[in-house]
Amino acid sequence: MQRARGRATQRQDSSGLSIAQYIIMAPLRGGSQTMSDLAISAGVSGPTATRAVTNLVGAGLVERVPSGHDRRQVAVHLTPAGEQALALKEQAVRASEGQFIASLTPQQHQEGAILLERIAELLDEISTSW
Repeated sequence: MQRARGRATQRQDSSGLSIAQYIIMAPLRGGSQTMSDLAISAGVSGPTATRAVTNLVGAGLVERVPSGHDRRQVAVHLTPAGEQALALKEQAVRASEGQFIASLTPQQHQEGAILLERIAELLDEISTSW
């Protein structure tokens, strides 16, 4: 399972982005974010976000700019090339989701909906118990 997840996060499509890169770039769709906010939005550690952003800067997909509010902070935003790659990746993700959903039987649709509902209930229980 872990090996498959590793391959999936590194696989690229016509967008040129891996899933890992997409996860870092997607929160920037709404505008610039500080590195710490980006790490939180992407659900990764600070060092992981920093390494990913360094690679994305090198690829010309994002830029780091000094924060206007705090000289110690850096904001990250998409470049035009990054916006284009992100849009292509989102199209590819939507197409893959559509293919997956279309491949399910009616029974699988029903069972999936029941499971997702139960997972949501469990997450609600966990979040209220903290």
